[in-house]
Amino acid sequence: MIKVENLHFQYRDGTRALEGIDLEIAAGSRVAVLGPNGAGKSTLLLHFNAINLPQQGKVTVGGYEVNARNAPLIRSLVGMVFQDPDDQVFGHTVREDVAFGPVNMGLPPAEVARRVEEALHTVGLTALAHKAPYHLSYGQKKRVAIAGVLAMQPRVIVLDEPMAFLDPASRDGLVQILHRLHQSGTTIIIATHDVDLAAEWADQVIVLQSGRVVARGEAGLLVDRPLVERCQLRLPVVSKLFALARTWQGKPLPLRLLDGVKVLDELGGRAGEPAGAGADCDHGEEENTVSRHVWLEPLHLHYHSGEEVVLRAVCGVPMQRDVWPQQARLTARVTGQEHGEVWALTAPVAPDVHNLVFEAGGEGYYRAVLQVDHLRAGEERIYTALLDVPVGHDLPPRPVDRAAGGVELLLQPDPVGAYRYGDTVKLQVLWQGKPLPGATVKATYHLREEPGFVWQSTTDQSGTVRLELNARGHWLLAVEHGIYTTTYLLPGVR
Repeated sequence: MIKVENLHFQYRDGTRALEGIDLEIAAGSRVAVLGPNGAGKSTLLLHFNAINLPQQGKVTVGGYEVNARNAPLIRSLVGMVFQDPDDQVFGHTVREDVAFGPVNMGLPPAEVARRVEEALHTVGLTALAHKAPYHLSYGQKKRVAIAGVLAMQPRVIVLDEPMAFLDPASRDGLVQILHRLHQSGTTIIIATHDVDLAAEWADQVIVLQSGRVVARGEAGLLVDRPLVERCQLRLPVVSKLFALARTWQGKPLPLRLLDGVKVLDELGGRAGEPAGAGADCDHGEEENTVSRHVWLEPLHLHYHSGEEVVLRAVCGVPMQRDVWPQQARLTARVTGQEHGEVWALTAPVAPDVHNLVFEAGGEGYYRAVLQVDHLRAGEERIYTALLDVPVGHDLPPRPVDRAAGGVELLLQPDPVGAYRYGDTVKLQVLWQGKPLPGATVKATYHLREEPGFVWQSTTDQSGTVRLELNARGHWLLAVEHGIYTTTYLLPGVR
């Protein structure tokens, strides 16, 4: 997709930024370009978009040479997201800013509108399309900049220090967007100092120093301690942890968080510790009565209209998280009380957490449904996790939804609403939309120190059961029927 041959570049003040760069980037790659300040990372990236033109050597993108004549074509193939979104976002509204590129391409209004809506949907900003960019947070403005690039429909997206100045939630959200773009086939190249991001995200790493390529290859390069020290980088955090451990001296360093977790699980298993070890273990049902479940947890208890809602998708023994198996397949759907189905995506942000993200376009309850299969290799079981998220304050209780978006086995409170310590909540179990008598409903709360359930009861002929909330915190409810397991979280009982 991109080929660089003997590339040299010197700035007007005499600074030699690039000295003989040679590299190739394949279509569909996730590439991290690393190096100390002044290594030439940004200068190199600006050649991919024809902002900088080669002074010596050659750069080709999709078979087209980067030069002044081809610059408009190159910029249609490669979109550039600058480090500071204020250098790139200048429209009166978010929608107007995202439309700037397609309008200047001379596209018909209907095509411009389609591209803008699609780009806003991808980055989760549809609900903020009417807002002025200067009213947005830094992270939201960065997403506006990405949407503006997406609306041009480039084959390659280049981002300069994409995580700079972002808070943890905005950072996780941007990782999810990059994950989604890569799944759609886009080639993504980032310049970064963040070795942890590069280790977890990239499938190819290019290390620059003093305008030269000193290493390139898979992300495993980042555990090469002599290379890391020479290039003024550092080991990824998980690698550094094992490098400092006296019992791990001389052994290969794990690169990613999941690699480190697997090592610890194996060590724990050899030491005779209980089997929290491994992605496919059965947490021996107290040791034969507690099975693995999937559930959703809110990142916050209160959300406002127009805000991005982040939920955590976790699996394990209630309510004790475990590592997500690599073969697990997650499908998410979110439906608003008054707004129908809304944009949502899931993406891994840690070995034991996937984030489910959606945009709340108005007040009311939003029902998030996460369905998971292949939680264990060869297992034919469908896991469903439900969570009703209130957007706005002092919402009235919501009547139960018997359909629940096609969920076969449904567990929910009647009515949906905020519950307090000491309340008795009526729980309803439905199978294919009809009450399910004789079903065993189990419950526990997240402040309990021991994993597993503390309460269970059987539904009556109307498919209902009553639970007294005698502890504070999140309450996790679960029911099983055939190959189906469904959980529902009552958040923030106080």
